[in-house]
Amino acid sequence: MYRRPGLITIILVISVAFLGGLYAYLSNLGWFEPWKPLGKPLEKPIKISFYEENSPLVQTIDGTIYTCLNSLSANQKDCWIKTEFLELPKKESSPCYTVDPFDVPKLPEKVIDMVEFESCPNRGLMFSTPRQHNFALLEDGSVWAWEYSHRVGGFAFFDIFIYTIMGAVLGLILGGVITTITVDPKLHKVDTTQK
Repeated sequence: MYRRPGLITIILVISVAFLGGLYAYLSNLGWFEPWKPLGKPLEKPIKISFYEENSPLVQTIDGTIYTCLNSLSANQKDCWIKTEFLELPKKESSPCYTVDPFDVPKLPEKVIDMVEFESCPNRGLMFSTPRQHNFALLEDGSVWAWEYSHRVGGFAFFDIFIYTIMGAVLGLILGGVITTITVDPKLHKVDTTQK
């Protein structure tokens, strides 16, 4: 069945451009960042806090405090060490200059305690890219980390614009390929018998 090649190309350009923009938008909301398991300390923790942006602290029933240094490094499950802290610090972090909304994905098990921390490089500037760090303590004693950086203000819209343009170009290429494949070859034949 012959279809108009221009219509296929237009549909592909619009739909792939839309998907590119949607991907950039959802990516800026944190949809594609999964929780990462950090394993369990030697004893079952009951509270969680943080020391630095990548270092959660947990307190066990007997008051011992463990930390997981560089929690987002490659060997995450063996990161727990005992600390000299006498008590957990308060869960406080200053918000960044501009905080765009984001969605934290749900964890598979019941959460006992959770802490959020936002690091703000170049604080006070519109060009900063805030990093959100979440640490969750689950009922089974395991600790999970979720981290992502998100663009703020006009830079978020710039990302969406770029991905939309890239999607449109990809749609144009796909449309050209499909048009080349689906066009009826009889339309390209030149009648040389008539003079």
